[in-house]
Amino acid sequence: MSGFAVYDGSTRLPSPRRVTVGDDGGRGLFLVTALSDVCGVTPTEGGKGVWFQLNR
Repeated sequence: MSGFAVYDGSTRLPSPRRVTVGDDGGRGLFLVTALSDVCGVTPTEGGKGVWFQLNR
């Protein structure tokens, strides 16, 4: 089992976006939820952490 997290200073919760083939970004949350076994968001004093876990 492996776990990973990224943190930022924003309190705004992440949400999946619709992207088109020509878009340069916007696929990160989609990829994390599609490839991980468990994922979530944890509020912190300075923002939030987005984490995921791989059980394979």
